[in-house]
Amino acid sequence: AKSIRLVNANLEKANLSHARFSHAQLDRANLQQAQLIGTQLDGSHLYDANLEQANLSQANLNRANLEQANLTEANLEDSNLTEAVLSYANLEGANLQRANLSKAKLNNANLVDVNFDAADLTGADLSNADINGATFHNAILDYTLWINRKRCRPGSVGQCK
Repeated sequence: AKSIRLVNANLEKANLSHARFSHAQLDRANLQQAQLIGTQLDGSHLYDANLEQANLSQANLNRANLEQANLTEANLEDSNLTEAVLSYANLEGANLQRANLSKAKLNNANLVDVNFDAADLTGADLSNADINGATFHNAILDYTLWINRKRCRPGSVGQCK
């Protein structure tokens, strides 16, 4: 099947919950306040997309490219962001509770006030990210590359050891 191509599309406040957008081209799309609950976005391209206040809870974003995307105050609770690229993205105030971020790239991202409680950040890259006010209660930080480029030890939970 050919992938969906919605580059620069205006999908503000659209309800796309449980839709199949695997490998979709959504670069620079406006998805502000969109409902994307349980949406399949694995392998999709969301470079520089606007997902401000979007609801992506339980969404599958495995290997998605969200580089430079705006995810301010987005809800990513229980989402799958395994190996996703979020480099230079703005996630200020986002909810990533129980999200799977293993091997995700969050380098140079704005993670101010992000809720990472109970999230899995195994092997994730947080180098040079801004984590002021972010919470990591019960977050799994095994082998996570911390903001200072220090590798967290296995068994690190809640804080990088």
